[in-house]
Amino acid sequence: MDRATIDQVAHDVSQSLATGDSRPLRGRLRDNTLLHVPGASGLSGEYQGVDAISDLIDRFVDQRKQGLRFTASNVAQGSGGRLQLCGTFEGRRAGRELTVEAMIEMEVTEGTIREAWLSCPDQTAWDAFWR
Repeated sequence: MDRATIDQVAHDVSQSLATGDSRPLRGRLRDNTLLHVPGASGLSGEYQGVDAISDLIDRFVDQRKQGLRFTASNVAQGSGGRLQLCGTFEGRRAGRELTVEAMIEMEVTEGTIREAWLSCPDQTAWDAFWR
């Protein structure tokens, strides 16, 4: 996969998470795209397809109105179409504050995300924010 494609996929994912607008991300998803969100929060689980993953972004939108945002800090390309996007989620919700580092690791084929994993080192803080 060429660097321009990697950069565009990373940009589209970052833009959707930063703005809460799922449209850039929707163009990178297919009906069989799978997103894994670990933990014990109300967001934990597996999301499959354009609509399910876009709905998750819409849940971020609701929280973004209270200040939830993602700021990308690093993009790394691995072998075999692997892409890692690292950054920080920050926000306020129901009297709780969140600042956590996060990583979205993706398998990308021809500019489309096949599978992705969201993770953060402070899973406890992430879960508490979304409970």
